[in-house]
Amino acid sequence: MINMTKESNGIKVTVTEAIFDGETVSLTYSLESKQDLGDAPYLHAFLDIKGDWSFSFALKATKRNTQSIDLSAEYDGVLVHIGKVSVTLMSVIVYYDQMVTEKVRNKWERVDVELEIKDDFGNNYLGEGNEESVDN
Repeated sequence: MINMTKESNGIKVTVTEAIFDGETVSLTYSLESKQDLGDAPYLHAFLDIKGDWSFSFALKATKRNTQSIDLSAEYDGVLVHIGKVSVTLMSVIVYYDQMVTEKVRNKWERVDVELEIKDDFGNNYLGEGNEESVDN
């Protein structure tokens, strides 16, 4: 539990919990204000709530199990190579490279690689954030 509170412009932000998987920090937080913040207020890189909140705390990375995979697949001029996978209590991180042929680079501005992972229980998971810009 972090439970650190800072106030700016009449808005209190409390960082309740934080966890670090070795790659990403995930936070839970609460907002408290006397002014109307709308139906779904949130803090984001493009703040819709203005203020100056600065928090400092240290986190240890959760334990992880990393396995080398060394698998490749090619489809329509895009080669994807998966080098390793790391599993933590909160995430699965797939380390991969993609190579795009010149023909595809000349045709498309962006390439989306959709990774689908199936666990040993038969559950399917879709990857997020797999878009790559293509320099022409």
